[in-house]
Amino acid sequence: MSKYKVKDSVVNKISELMFEVLGRENSKDKFIDSMNEVLSPVERLMVGKRLLVMYMVFVGVDYCIISDVVKVSRATIAKFAFLLDRSTHIKYSLSVISSKNKLENMFNQLLSSVLEPGISRSNWKTGWKLKRRIKEQKQQGF
Repeated sequence: MSKYKVKDSVVNKISELMFEVLGRENSKDKFIDSMNEVLSPVERLMVGKRLLVMYMVFVGVDYCIISDVVKVSRATIAKFAFLLDRSTHIKYSLSVISSKNKLENMFNQLLSSVLEPGISRSNWKTGWKLKRRIKEQKQQGF
């Protein structure tokens, strides 16, 4: 952050420009390429961690687990939980993502029950790998 105050009109123009440059990409790969060109690796990590913390709070993961997985302080988690509580747009986006993940998890659990180790003619290696992945997803919340 600069110590010099930027006028609100300039901040609005910057936001519009960011949307025009980053928000108009029509594919995931192009968006990622644009983000890589505009943001440094540290900035991308910072933004990604913020979004991940908000998502994990949204789905109800314990603060201790979030702190351990994402490597952020509990104060940071509380700050983004507060921001999430007051947000409407981010909550909606996270609810869409969460419902997609719930559907994917349900499918994985169904697949796991079919490929479960110990069932005749099942691939034990694949079954155990899937079972471990599902357990890890439940523990980490994503």
